[in-house]
Amino acid sequence: MEQTAIEVARNQAEQTARSMMAVRKVESASLDPAKVAEEEGLDTETFMKWGIDLSQPQKMEHPFLKQWLSRGGSDEEAGRIAAEFQKLVLDVIAEKRPP
Repeated sequence: MEQTAIEVARNQAEQTARSMMAVRKVESASLDPAKVAEEEGLDTETFMKWGIDLSQPQKMEHPFLKQWLSRGGSDEEAGRIAAEFQKLVLDVIAEKRPP
């Protein structure tokens, strides 16, 4: 059971950077989040949760997201930050895997 939960978490974590960039896309162009989730091949429910969390930086005090929440700049820079965060999440999940 624990292995299954870890695999589900890993599968979702592999979409972290895409989800973060899709949230940025929604915010910058005022697009419909459900439509963007569909276009990006993301789970709509999970994406909507990401969007709520990432669009309210004043409520987020997560040190690993500090760089993302204070972002500005180009899509390239945001993509780099999102990819780094995804790698961190995947590394943490890998540490949790049972031997």
